[in-house]
Order: sequence, then C-alpha cells, then structure tokens
Amino acid sequence: MPPFNKNESVNKQKLELLTYPNLPEKSLNDETGKTLPGDREYDNAMDTAQTQTERMTRFLAGDKSANGAFLVGVLTTGIYCLPGCPARKPLPRNIVFVESPAQAREMGLRACKRCRPDAFYAGRNPDGQQLTALAEAVRHDPGAFAHVSDIAAASPWGVTKLTGLFRAHYGVTPAAFLMQARVQAVVCLLRDPRRPVLEAGFEAGFDSASAFYRCFRQVTGCAPGEYQKRGFFSPHHAY
Repeated sequence: MPPFNKNESVNKQKLELLTYPNLPEKSLNDETGKTLPGDREYDNAMDTAQTQTERMTRFLAGDKSANGAFLVGVLTTGIYCLPGCPARKPLPRNIVFVESPAQAREMGLRACKRCRPDAFYAGRNPDGQQLTALAEAVRHDPGAFAHVSDIAAASPWGVTKLTGLFRAHYGVTPAAFLMQARVQAVVCLLRDPRRPVLEAGFEAGFDSASAFYRCFRQVTGCAPGEYQKRGFFSPHHAY
C-alpha cells in the first residue's frame, strides 16, 4: 500500500469545500488521513450537501419519480411545487427544498396551481376529478360543445392531454365520447313520441341530418325513427 500523502487529502478536502462552500472543515489524522472519530459535523454536512445536489438534479430534470420525496419552494414566486412540476424551472439560487406541504406553508409559501402538491400528498387525483366533472357536463348538455376544442376550452388542458385522459379513463377519444353523449341525449328526447326526430338530433348538437342518422345507427343499431317507435329508451342501448 503506498504511504499516506497528507497533501493529497488536503487537496481533496479543498475540492470538496469548493463544491460545497458551506461545509465545515474536517480534522484529519496525520498518520492515516481518515476523519477523526469525534468529527461528525463534516460528514453530516457532506451528506446534506450531496442530498441537496441530488435533489437539484432531479428537479431540474423534471423527474416525476421524485414526487413525494421532497418539495421545491420557489422564493421569487412564493410557491411550492412537486419535483416533477412541468412549469418553467426557476434559477437554482431561488430554490429551497422542503420536506412537506406543512413545512412549506410555515415558510409562507403557497401551493402551485399547476402541479397541485397538496392534492398529491392527500392522495387525490385532481385530473381525474376534473375529468369526471367535465364528462358529466358533456353528458348533461352535449349541444353546448360543437367540437372537441370546445371541450378542451372548458378544461385546464389542451386537446392532446384531454385526448389522453379520455382514452385512459373512458377508453374513447373526446370526439367519440361527445358523439355517444349526443346519441344518448336524443334517446332521452325521443321518449316523447310527438318529438320530431330531426329536431331532437339538432338539439343534441348534431350539425347535419346525415351525421345524425349515421351516428345514431352506429351506436344503437337502428334508425332514430325506428328507435322511437319501438320505445327502446334504456340508456344502456346508447352506450
């Protein structure tokens, strides 16, 4: 084993102090170059600095797997976020890491409205809740949504994310969901045997007779007039 080089250990310590400037100096045994048994302050500070560096790396990379491990406080905006928050990253000097929403609030920070850290820590799924409410609105009044873009406009998402959420939760695209909701609305309207069939289609949001008849037959297996005469008014026949 080569003899201990004290100068090499001192240089290594200087490099560590340059990397982590707030570290205390450590005491070295002149014979072995090891940290003295009673000197734990340096080791604890070194562990903390390395943890902070790792957190910074994961935050700047938008690592969603770090969500729940720590929170990121942004001093310039006064908010706290999940590490995987998709918002634009602040400058590292404006960041502080905290362990919990309670600690962040004690510091006077408020929850980010984009990544919703409080909802994450409460175990809720805000996207799922908002999607359910949006789907109910479409079912209740499909005529209020002429296009998928209108559904997106009533949500906090763009069309791409909206499509992904509908596929994940309902197994269909927003366009298919809207078409099914329109057919279901027509089914309800045709419970009145005096209701003109085409009028029901337009009220439900169909913009042409051909689209109405095609979509209705696609979902129910028969023409709307036939459906009305037979009285198949169970919602299960629509979707």
